Amino acid sequence: MSDALRKRLIDAVPTLSERVTAAAEPLLALRSEDPAFRQLDGPMLLGLARAISTHTETAGFLSHRPALLERLARATASTLSETERALESWAFEDVEDLESCLDALRLLRREETVVAGCLQYAGINSFDEVSRFLSILAETITQRALELALANREGTGGGLVGAPQWAGPNLEIPIFAGTWWFHSLAALLAVAALGWLAARRG
Repeated sequence: MSDALRKRLIDAVPTLSERVTAAAEPLLALRSEDPAFRQLDGPMLLGLARAISTHTETAGFLSHRPALLERLARATASTLSETERALESWAFEDVEDLESCLDALRLLRREETVVAGCLQYAGINSFDEVSRFLSILAETITQRALELALANREGTGGGLVGAPQWAGPNLEIPIFAGTWWFHSLAALLAVAALGWLAARRG
């Protein structure tokens, strides 16, 4: 089965056959029997092949995320807009567990970036649509990271010296409407800063 899937990936992007063959090995080794992988076809198979050949770490990441493969197999042109609505209510399971919260933010960023990238490579969503989605994703991550920084171990305001006591569990912060890469950089810096704080606390 892995040979058949390898051939399908290569056929999707014949000009990048060598890169696809090498990059796809982790994914083929662990997920070649997954129904979702076998269901990938047409534009989404092309999008996945391009993503793997362009960002070689994608195959390794997907090999440990069977649920993400299932999302890719079901992805349509409306997937990004549906995810945007879901991001509005995205929240931490336990704000007191800083390490788990940081892991959740990293996983959210990586999973949604992979989905958006595959959709763009597949030609299902335009560059502008993907850029808008990534900007919203970065805003969400930045908002949640700031909420986490402003929360103490009891999940209430006061995590920063001089910070006021916030009435609700969520903190709304105005975000500068810059380009998508600006928001992505801000989100990465926020997560990195929280990781540093977690290391110092530990």
